[in-house]
Amino acid sequence: MNPFFLYYGGKYRLAQRLGAPRHPHVIEPFGGSCGYSVYWSPPQVAIIERDPIIFGVWDYLIRTPEREVLALPIVDCIDELPAGTCQEGRDLVGFWLNRATSEPAKRRSSWARHPDTRYMFWGPQIRWRIASQLKHIRHWTIRHGDYRQAPDIEAHWHIDPPYVAAGRHYRFGYVGRRALADWCKQRKGFVQVCGASGEDYLPFRRFAALHSHNSARGFSPEAICEFGQ
Repeated sequence: MNPFFLYYGGKYRLAQRLGAPRHPHVIEPFGGSCGYSVYWSPPQVAIIERDPIIFGVWDYLIRTPEREVLALPIVDCIDELPAGTCQEGRDLVGFWLNRATSEPAKRRSSWARHPDTRYMFWGPQIRWRIASQLKHIRHWTIRHGDYRQAPDIEAHWHIDPPYVAAGRHYRFGYVGRRALADWCKQRKGFVQVCGASGEDYLPFRRFAALHSHNSARGFSPEAICEFGQ
């Protein structure tokens, strides 16, 4: 599958390099755009998301008929949507008016307006793509809450918390690292924790450097810590 929406810090581009899930059940306790699960499309997916906006968008996508998504108008500004458009639908459109932001945009960015790149943003192609993929996520479950509310079961744990330095970009960016590290070590199955290069609350290793428009260096140094089976 392709991304259902773009989100700051998403792991869709990194998913292939992270490798296929080790268990049929994947749990993402910091859901975001669920890039790992979207890329691999495992048999079972459980999302836990603290941000009510992100939770709302995923809940909307999981339960909403294809025809309703296809009926969302093509607009350049959220205020152009009909008054009856639900908030979750507005937020979905908002995430596609810009690229990889931490909250929905209000209006189309200059990149999203440019004739050469407009197709990559909210428009007929993206709307159809989202609707055509909904059948693949009907079995996903979503829970609104803290990562510690994830089910205590054996699974492939894809844990992608807000990074220490980049957490300021999120509405709910603070996570206690000592408590998170202890919690990660208690998971059953295969544990895959993403971090930024230099973070040390777990034994991370340098993993990749991704091109990033949001970094002054032009790239984002990624690290990973994996254990279990």
